Parts: sequence; C-alpha cells; structure tokens
Amino acid sequence: MKKIVIILFFLMIFSCTSDRPALPEDVEIIPVDMYAEASDLSSFVEKIELVPLETTDSSLLGGYRKVLYDKETDVYAIYDKYQVVHTFKGDGGFIASSANVQGDGPQEYRMALDMAFNPYRKGIDLLNPYGKVYTYSLDFDFISRQDLQPEFFWSSLMAVGEECYLFSIPSVWVDQEIALVDAASGRQDAMTYEGTLSSNNTMDKTFFYRDGDDFFFVPQGINYYFYQVDVDRKELKPVMYLDFGDEEIKESDLPGNATGDRNGKEGTGPDRKRDRLLQGMTERAQYIRDHGYIIPLIKFFNRRYVYIHFADGLRYGGNYVYDRERRCGYLQKGIPPKSLPPCFGIDGRTLLAIVDPYRLDQTVSRDLMSAEEIRKLENLDDEDNPVIIKYYLKE
Repeated sequence: MKKIVIILFFLMIFSCTSDRPALPEDVEIIPVDMYAEASDLSSFVEKIELVPLETTDSSLLGGYRKVLYDKETDVYAIYDKYQVVHTFKGDGGFIASSANVQGDGPQEYRMALDMAFNPYRKGIDLLNPYGKVYTYSLDFDFISRQDLQPEFFWSSLMAVGEECYLFSIPSVWVDQEIALVDAASGRQDAMTYEGTLSSNNTMDKTFFYRDGDDFFFVPQGINYYFYQVDVDRKELKPVMYLDFGDEEIKESDLPGNATGDRNGKEGTGPDRKRDRLLQGMTERAQYIRDHGYIIPLIKFFNRRYVYIHFADGLRYGGNYVYDRERRCGYLQKGIPPKSLPPCFGIDGRTLLAIVDPYRLDQTVSRDLMSAEEIRKLENLDDEDNPVIIKYYLKE
C-alpha cells in the first residue's frame, strides 16, 4: 500500500510540472503520433484523381507560391513567383491571368503580397505592401480598390464582410497579433494570441480559413494552436491544440526569441531594438533546424480532418492526417515509393495538392486510379503546367 501511495505521489508531481500549457476544457486536443507510420497511401486514401491545368502561352505558370480552391465557384487560384495570379476552372480549364492588370494604372496593381477569394465582392483580393486591397473578378475585371492605411505592414488577408478584413502582421513588428480592419470607417483593432515558439520555421502560406459563417486563424511558424476568430467581440479563441507528445518543442529549451515587439513603423529599415529581435528570431529558427526537432510546416483542418506537413530538422519529414470523427491518425515519414506531397487545402474528405508533371510518379499510385485517370497521367509532358492532385480519404 505504501508503494502505491508513493507512485501516485510522483505521478501527481509529474502531471503538475508538465510543460504542456493548461488548456481550457472546450479546446479539442489532437494527438499527433510520430511513431505509428502508415504503410502506404492505400491505408488511408480511397482513390486519386488528377486535374491537369490547361497549358497555353497565356496560362503558363511561373511556379506556384500559393494555391487556393474556392468550392462555391469551383475555381483554383494560383499565385506565382512573379506575383501574377492565374485562375482555372475545377476541371483545369484556364480562365484568366492578372498579368493584364499588373501595372501603374488606377485600376492596376504593381505588387501583390497575398491573394484571397472574396465571396462578398465575388472576386479575388490582392494585397499590396502598403495596405491597398485590389479586388478583381475571377477573369480579372476591376471591381474596387481600398487604401486601408495600415498601422503596421500586413502580409496576408481575408475578407470577413463587405467592408471588413483580417490581416496578419509580420512577427518582427508585433509580439502575437492580427488586425481586424473596418474599411468603411478605417478602424483597426488588434486581436492577440499566444503559443508561438518560432515564427521563421514555416511553409504556411494561408493563415485564415472560412467554414460557413465561422472564421479561423492558424498562426505562422511553430504554434500548436488553431484559433477561431470572433469578429463581433474582436478576439481570438483557441479551439484546437496539436499534441505532439514527446516530440513537442518546449519554450524553455530554446535560445533567442519567437516574435518581435510593438516598435512602431518608422521608415522601412529596422532600428536597433528591432535588429536585435530579428537576430534572436533567426538564432532560434536555426537552432530548431540544427537540433532535429519535428517542425509542423503546414497546418489546416476542416470539420472532419486535421492535416500537418512536417519536417524533421534539416531532413525531409512527412505528413500526418487525423480523422476527428474516428479519432485515428495516419502518418507518412521519409520518402516512401508513393507519398503525399505538401498539401494546400482540403475539400470535404479530399486533400488537395499541386505538383509538376515530372513528380507525379513519386506522389500517386496507379492502384488507386481509374483507367481514365491513368490516361491523364500518361498524356502529360514534363513541360506542361502543374497538376492538381485530389486524394480522397477513406470514410
């Protein structure tokens, strides 16, 4: 009996001194098992379909920095390395390119940091470095331009109303916050969050998500929280936590700093304080890479699934898919013969990825493809536009 009491005593100590933060009861914990590896794609993927993007002189892509899919219009938007946006129909047919509206005219944009579908204005928003939002139709007819005069520089956006936007702020300017902006009045409200361990270790290209009338924010870099955005109350509420168990990175183990501070925005060059913060952020990011930590690079979710693309230090990592309904996860590590590439979104139970044609043999399995899909595969040339891959997850 005495031994049992001693064991219980130590268990209580360990549980109280755990590094994992105390979470509100309504936060959903997603267990991320880095050891239970799936054997191949067929263990969690039911079928694979391809959407070759039409290749013409007008539609030829200059790489792909960000890809979005809008289910309501059944349209893909692809932002390339030249800050040009191309739109394609759901079947891959080319719609238009923003190259024709890239310029110095009153209805043209010169630079774009980010793009997002705008369901309220039935078009696509492009954010320039100085807080101007240009909205174009899906075939790039001009709709509107708004000059929002940011307090700090913004890096990404999402419309949450006819005249209301969310913006993310580069971490060097603030600690951890996003901006809610009323374009009609010019009012800007800061919404703060917590949990960022590093801002620089990331591949995330989309930080804001919409699910019906609900809006969500996934912080850049290493942050194990997903947040719901309450536009009316102007606050962020943690709704999900990624539990990496023993592979979770601890703040107490890291040098440097994760984010910056509210220094103000004078000019474009860093002052001494901001320069020190930048050095600390760079030091921490490099330390994490050098020491082989599991780094969640891309994170998103819907009502059924959570998806994570991760790296293992400086080496290739893999993908983790968690089924929230069945409460089970699927892991792929390393480079198996057929593996998921980094995905950019999910539609229902369909994971979406984009790859160049020459990489398809590494990322699809013919055993999971119909004869029609195999014909698509065999008719592609390496010089063609990239291909959208649709991975249908098993029910």
